[in-house]
Amino acid sequence: GSPSKVTSTSGKMAGASAALLHGLLQLVLGILASAALLPAWSAVAAPYYKTLCDSFGVVGAVFFCTALTVLIGQVWAMLLTLPALLGSGALKIQSSTFPSAEKVLGVMPLVGFNACLSTVVFSLVILGTSTGSVLADVSTELPDMFSWCCQATASFCAAEVWAYFVHRALHTKWLYRHVHKLHHSWTAPVAIVNTYEHPVEHLLQNIGSTVVGPVLSGMATIGGTHPAMLLSWVLLTRIHTAAGHCGYWTEDLGAHDLHHEQFSVNFGASGVLDFLFGTDGERVPKAADDGRPKVPLGMRGVQAKMVDARQSKGMKGEQ
Repeated sequence: GSPSKVTSTSGKMAGASAALLHGLLQLVLGILASAALLPAWSAVAAPYYKTLCDSFGVVGAVFFCTALTVLIGQVWAMLLTLPALLGSGALKIQSSTFPSAEKVLGVMPLVGFNACLSTVVFSLVILGTSTGSVLADVSTELPDMFSWCCQATASFCAAEVWAYFVHRALHTKWLYRHVHKLHHSWTAPVAIVNTYEHPVEHLLQNIGSTVVGPVLSGMATIGGTHPAMLLSWVLLTRIHTAAGHCGYWTEDLGAHDLHHEQFSVNFGASGVLDFLFGTDGERVPKAADDGRPKVPLGMRGVQAKMVDARQSKGMKGEQ
């Protein structure tokens, strides 16, 4: 075939491979992290949970543990915000843009409200989907490692699908103007603004994508959704979304930061659905001083290198 067709085919294959590779990488990291978080959360929370149950009942214990989990996520986001507040340029994506302390403090009332909303909804989900025996003692009926990996995989896939299509809906004209525009007021985000959003958006996008997987996978098991599983997943998603908004290079390869800068690309978390629906974006750095050509960063950079490798291999085969 012609060189242009070969290049186009190589580009598509490389793009699919890069997107799939990134998605699998995030899935593996998610499973490994959640496998560590589940026993850690259980070991720390279970003794206090039983004491809280004796003092305040099941409802009080669930609300307290949920609030503590959400709070840990907020503290993590605040810690990831510190480098930008201190003006650290190392690994900064938008290297010339730093927030003021006043601007960060201005988002805290809504961030705090959404944390309270998260606590209420997550607690209600736990109370509505967990069995009575587990609610009485969260150290019992913990899923084994195989079941946990299956539930984590299902939760990852469900979250990706839910978050992508809800996010696309939020970019429709009316919803963007009345709901989503607030979140996009930060074109160079920092970690703490991952929950700086209209409460309706927070409920649909942030909370919805977090609970849909654990609830559906819990419905497929006899014991339902285990509180330790759900709250471990909540903490993991808080860690991930804060990292994606921090403004520095992390495991999402700058994809969500670019979404805030350009608005119409990178709606998903893994990049797989963005590739499939043609909404994946690239970040092209400034030309190098030595005249070298611009090379896309992030997933498109990986894709470009894979195309070059395929073309180089093809040329060697023709020689």
